[in-house]
Amino acid sequence: MVKRSLLVCFALIASACASAGEPVLHDHLTKFADVSIGECFSFDEPESTTVSGVEVAPCTTPHTYELFFLGDTTAPEWGDVETFRSEAVASCAPALEIYTGAPIADRVFDFAYFTPSVREWEAGVRTFGCYAFALDGSQATDTVLAVSPSRRMARRDLVDGTCFTAPSSDLVFTVAVRDCSQADREMIGQVDHPSLTETYPVRMSDDAQGLCDTMFSERSIEGTATYFAPSPAGWAAGDRTIQCLRVLSG
Repeated sequence: MVKRSLLVCFALIASACASAGEPVLHDHLTKFADVSIGECFSFDEPESTTVSGVEVAPCTTPHTYELFFLGDTTAPEWGDVETFRSEAVASCAPALEIYTGAPIADRVFDFAYFTPSVREWEAGVRTFGCYAFALDGSQATDTVLAVSPSRRMARRDLVDGTCFTAPSSDLVFTVAVRDCSQADREMIGQVDHPSLTETYPVRMSDDAQGLCDTMFSERSIEGTATYFAPSPAGWAAGDRTIQCLRVLSG
């Protein structure tokens, strides 16, 4: 457990203490913030504190890391290291247990995380991500995702017709995808919030519900509508997407 804490702190420092002058990404590299949950990747250990990009690869090919959780930080400023650390540790540990299907103490995997760079922070990005790796430092040729009836997916990656269980309060940015006969939510469609202001709407819940009720009416969709709305941090970064969902009887 101590080893995990040290590794987590190192990963935080490697991502959160980068200078404003970032290296230019090579064409074949992907930014951390563009990696989706379930994708596998590798990157060279940087000589500085900045990771310039990651090599995304199929999980069946040799790789070192796998992304399993995304969340938004509530840190008031980029240099708030303690908030970054506490939020990441509080989110990554339970998320890894759910993703792998076993307690961390029983696994051969550990986790680290990335946070926004200075440049991303100034552009409104507040996303942090947790990724798994082998404790012995070896490369993997398969996913660490548990073999189960469900798999976790980032909310932002949901497509129409996807069924899932409602997220728990500690994993609000991911959902467990299931067969529709075993799920309690179905992705129906999405619509942009009409507001163009930078201020987060004080009536977001009413606005989102109204937009989704209208979508259901226009499409003659039966059932009760609910929604996923942008977080305040996502709104500040330009996200205006309301995801409309149908409540399933299960």
